[in-house]
Amino acid sequence: MLDVRLSDRISNAVDDKIDVGVRVGFMRDSRFVARKAADMRLTIVAAPRLTKKVGTPDGVDELAGSPVTAAIDINTGRPWSWHFSAGRQWTPVSPAFIADNADMEMGAALAGIAFAQLADYMAAPYIASGKLVRVLQKEEPPAWGLYVYRPQRAPVPARVRVVFDELQTAIGSLPALP
Repeated sequence: MLDVRLSDRISNAVDDKIDVGVRVGFMRDSRFVARKAADMRLTIVAAPRLTKKVGTPDGVDELAGSPVTAAIDINTGRPWSWHFSAGRQWTPVSPAFIADNADMEMGAALAGIAFAQLADYMAAPYIASGKLVRVLQKEEPPAWGLYVYRPQRAPVPARVRVVFDELQTAIGSLPALP
């Protein structure tokens, strides 16, 4: 049996008996084996009709006066910060759209409701089709790693090894921006 749980909550993989997980950023816990499957870049996007209506921000400071999305951290109830080059961060104070998952944020961007900061693997197909445009490219932060991890134990059950390897392959083939 394969038990799949999709959640952004911070979990204790050992106590929760998680066999395989995916995380953004390196896992520094020696109880786990982690393999980098791909790089993930954050990019700011909007529907072309939104940029025609409100213009395109020339810098990060202009985002404060623009309609933006806010992703809510389900662990804290507060909005996640947007990340930019040089380690800068900005947290939306008066977002036009609030969601607890990135798919909803992408929907708001596609609908022309707001600018959104999304993972490149989500936005790339819509950028390629012209449904979304990238803005503030020069402000994009460095890539983050997407890691597949599993508890460090021996022997590793075959089903865990198969899922671990397949997730690495699948994540490694996600669309990316140039």
